[in-house]
Amino acid sequence: MERRQAAYDLGEKGDDSTIVLLVEALEDHEPGVRWAACISLGKLRAKDTVNIVISLLQDKDPEVRWAAAWTLGFLGGDEAVQALLNGLRDPSPDVAQQAKDSLELLTERWWSEHKDDPKAHRELGVLYGQRQLYDQAILELHRAIELKPDYAQAHVDLGVTWGFKDDIDRSIHYLNKALQLDPASFEGHYYLGVALKKKGDLDDAIRSFLRAYELKQDQLELCYNLARSYAARGDISATALWLEKAFQISPQMISFARKDPSLDGVRGRPEIQSLLSQEPDS
Repeated sequence: MERRQAAYDLGEKGDDSTIVLLVEALEDHEPGVRWAACISLGKLRAKDTVNIVISLLQDKDPEVRWAAAWTLGFLGGDEAVQALLNGLRDPSPDVAQQAKDSLELLTERWWSEHKDDPKAHRELGVLYGQRQLYDQAILELHRAIELKPDYAQAHVDLGVTWGFKDDIDRSIHYLNKALQLDPASFEGHYYLGVALKKKGDLDDAIRSFLRAYELKQDQLELCYNLARSYAARGDISATALWLEKAFQISPQMISFARKDPSLDGVRGRPEIQSLLSQEPDS
């Protein structure tokens, strides 16, 4: 108890030697000491310790993880934001709530400087999407578009996000809008193809994929999706062509394709068997 109180009291002092002592205390075997040292670093706004504090979000003690989430709200920075986004899924409800509260604190502070920057809203939306927080992602991407209606990439990201939520019609709407703004968007054509394929519009999906291929020829997922699309249509020669292109980009894809149910309808054809019988490292 005395060591915990001592670590907590150090938060009232602000010299470099104090921060060194607190960082050392973060490795103490007593969770209470780690908790107090972490809280003190937050009180001192010791921004240089952000990465060490982030590591405490993996501590086995939920009170220490709570302290890390609280402190990150005062230290700030991109690393802190990303760590707190991960903290939203902490098994402890208290830790997850504190991560949310700290994010809101950082967001308020950050938006006071960036609230009218469409790029900032788009980047935050993408970050939310990467964490599968799709509703928050959609909100930020809409804000980006409100600020910059001709923001093609934000329309692409919005279309992709609606696709992850399985709202294919909205996904197609925003991807088409993106391509009106930027007809040379590889991502726009590719993800439109993905959405159309999910909807079952194979001909239109293939057209979108082929337009994307005109823009970039070295994309594994694109070539493989073309192979899948032609397989669904029963076009053996085209399936073989695009499988071969995919395998040229990544021979390791052969192992995946051997088990891919999307190819079950064409797997027995000699052209396909020949490709799938290759060794991945050949």
